[in-house]
Amino acid sequence: MKLKTFYFFILLCINHFGLAQNDSIEFKTYEPTLKKNSIFASPGTSLFYGEVGLFYERHFFESRGFSFGLQAGAGYFFVTGESSGTAFNGHTVLLFGKKDNKFEVLLGGNYFLWDYFYYPIELTPSIALGYRFQKWTGFLFRTGIAYPKGLYLGIGWSF
Repeated sequence: MKLKTFYFFILLCINHFGLAQNDSIEFKTYEPTLKKNSIFASPGTSLFYGEVGLFYERHFFESRGFSFGLQAGAGYFFVTGESSGTAFNGHTVLLFGKKDNKFEVLLGGNYFLWDYFYYPIELTPSIALGYRFQKWTGFLFRTGIAYPKGLYLGIGWSF
């Protein structure tokens, strides 16, 4: 009699243990999102043109490895053998890529205020293609090629 009761108790326990494990455990991984604001310094140069500037960038939309934002900046530029002046930049920023490594495309314009009077004001289109390393903790590094800036490099912080 005791043995039958023992077997019956084991059978009940096994049945309940099986039902207790019906729900699967799902672990959700934390994927940090891109910080919306960035400030960085970016020097750039080609053979005949150079520019050093400070930039502010704000991202408005981010989804599945794509981000859209706007960038504004100001700095100093020079043209070899001609002149120098102040540059104001405005760009639309498109970022492609997940996690820390991204491909960036910038489309916009440059507004140049020359130091000499024969070119007082000049508005030129601007395009840039580059690589961006942006940690979710805040560090930002970018490099690429742009018109009219040439090769550029940037280091900054996101918040």
